[in-house]
Amino acid sequence: MSMFLKLIKLNLKLNFRLTALKSRYSTGKNNFLQLVLIAFAIALGGGSFILVYSVMCYNIFAAGKMLGQPEAALTIAFVISQMIVLVFGIFYIMSAFYFSKDIQILVPLPLRPYQVLGSKFVVVMIYEYLTVLPVLLPPVIIYGTGMGEGFFYWIKSIVLMLVSPSLPLVIASLFIVFIMRFVNLRRSKDLWAIIGGFLGIILAVGINFITSRIPAGNEADFFMNMLASRQGLVEMIGRRFPPGIWATLGMARSGVEGIGYTVLYIMVSVVLFALLLFISNIIFYKSLLAGQEATRKRKNINAEDINRRYSKAASPVKAICRREWKLILRTPAYLVNGLSGVIIAPLVVIIMLFARGQNEQMQMLVSLMQDQSIKLQVRLGVLAFVLFFSGVNVIASTSFSREGQTFWISKLMPVSPKEQVLGKLRHSMEVSFIGMAVMLPVLIFLFKMDIASVAIILIISIIAAVPIQALSLLIDMNRPKLVWTNPQEAIKQNFNGLIASLINFLVIGILAVISVLLIKIKAPAWAVYLILAAVSSAMAVGSVAWLLSAAENSYKKIEM
Repeated sequence: MSMFLKLIKLNLKLNFRLTALKSRYSTGKNNFLQLVLIAFAIALGGGSFILVYSVMCYNIFAAGKMLGQPEAALTIAFVISQMIVLVFGIFYIMSAFYFSKDIQILVPLPLRPYQVLGSKFVVVMIYEYLTVLPVLLPPVIIYGTGMGEGFFYWIKSIVLMLVSPSLPLVIASLFIVFIMRFVNLRRSKDLWAIIGGFLGIILAVGINFITSRIPAGNEADFFMNMLASRQGLVEMIGRRFPPGIWATLGMARSGVEGIGYTVLYIMVSVVLFALLLFISNIIFYKSLLAGQEATRKRKNINAEDINRRYSKAASPVKAICRREWKLILRTPAYLVNGLSGVIIAPLVVIIMLFARGQNEQMQMLVSLMQDQSIKLQVRLGVLAFVLFFSGVNVIASTSFSREGQTFWISKLMPVSPKEQVLGKLRHSMEVSFIGMAVMLPVLIFLFKMDIASVAIILIISIIAAVPIQALSLLIDMNRPKLVWTNPQEAIKQNFNGLIASLINFLVIGILAVISVLLIKIKAPAWAVYLILAAVSSAMAVGSVAWLLSAAENSYKKIEM
């Protein structure tokens, strides 16, 4: 056990690098200023989310309290947080267990498999607190203060929140360990990771839709049955995941009953974690070593093949763009996390479309959006929607970070920094265009837009996406995260993604303010579109010029 604890401590030091961060930001005025700006960006972005989310939680709590079921807010929060951990934890678990750089060092050491896997599991669980706590804290505080709960409620809440990520992470870990045991080809392992990741996202959205549906034609009976029991709403929300009910009742109930549910939740988590360690001690190293096996392919290459493959030379910008695509496609963590934003949004809209026939409010909204009297406002709203979701990816803001310790290759290759950043910019723009291409057909069908409006929205979206991607690249170029132990860290533990999100909001906000002013002065539609395109073009030219002018010096300053 002492070796297990030492390994956990070592993994925490390696992953969090508190000493390195202290050394970096405690010396130099510029470094301290960077820290202040990062803290401000986190406070602004995170604070905005928590504020909106807290208002939503309060409304759910107030509605539930009127029905005599205020605990519904807690159950919803627990189920949502654990679904998020389960889906996205699969990628993080796979990266930490099988793709981290230190795994090849740990395996030959006199360590048991459960010690290696268990220590990495603890590190992943600590990182998941960054996801779980913002989701759980607002409803826990709202419920506790709103119901006047006492001291033991807060103690139970803290314990349950600390334990909450363990259940979904154990389930994800067991799934990954078993899959890797039987998929022994590295190429297949990457494919399974990608397919499993996207299926997990689709499954999460699908379950959320299916479980929230009310039986058609039996709405009155459904609500009467739900309200017949004090815990009816809570049971309806949490029946697909019983631990959500245990956590809710553990906090909400007083006395022995509340303590009993709390202990039940903790004990199930502990037992499942022990089961994971037991199974990992048997098959973890086998699955890990199976993934290292490789088969040699014998293929004769003749002179014609050689000429066909290597006689044509691509431009440096195009070659860098291809290199970026290959890096994304061969790394599951990069592919799923980088492209999930442009996949999830269309899925949500499609699900809303399927719900139109059974949702009167949705039908009213669609009818309103098709009103010709507000055609311009609807088109501008679609423009903002497309631009936002096409920019919700971390491709540009982690472009340099993803290279990690191999960035020295970029510094030595006979391609200028300007051409390299242009190649990276082209790659990130292609990803954004994929998001637009996926989203626009859905919106065309939903809002019955004509071809001319679609073309205008697409052109302005492409132009406006340039400053978003260029500034995101600039951020990552000036402060890349090159030191990481597994690919997931380059994305999930990179503050540059949050800063890029703020840039996305800023560009959309500028265009929104201009649109509102033009509509107030009753400018014609063609003038609104023309001015938005001109402003977007000016921002695009300025941001690209800034990016190229900073490329040479930034490359020199990046230290390996």
